[in-house]
Amino acid sequence: MLPTSNKSFIFKPGLSLEQVRSGTIEIWNDRVAGMGIKLLTLIILAQIAGTFFVTAKTPAEIPLFFSRPWGTAQLAPRNALWWLMAGAITVWTIHIILAASMYKQDKIFGRIVVWTGVIILFFVILSLAVVYIRVGSS
Repeated sequence: MLPTSNKSFIFKPGLSLEQVRSGTIEIWNDRVAGMGIKLLTLIILAQIAGTFFVTAKTPAEIPLFFSRPWGTAQLAPRNALWWLMAGAITVWTIHIILAASMYKQDKIFGRIVVWTGVIILFFVILSLAVVYIRVGSS
């Protein structure tokens, strides 16, 4: 029989900004999760800088939808890079809030949330790099 505990992994509504702030400070001071938060922030800053750099050098249409068949179906307007960045900032914000709210209940779960965000944002910046490589080579 599994032992039961009073810990709940469910996000509790009514979370105040002060609770998120104090949880973020705790995560920042944690060795493992703090490194993840620092990487999340670094990836977001690189994403912003990369978007400015790539947008200035791209044509009106860029190859962004790689899962579609080759041709015009893969092309997206240049401002789709800004959608990519907006999505990355949204993921960053959600993961920090979720990790900060859940870190007090369970440190491991808070760390998992942080590192999941790192993996997601790594793939987002990888997509930006692939667009730059494809556009730069043509």
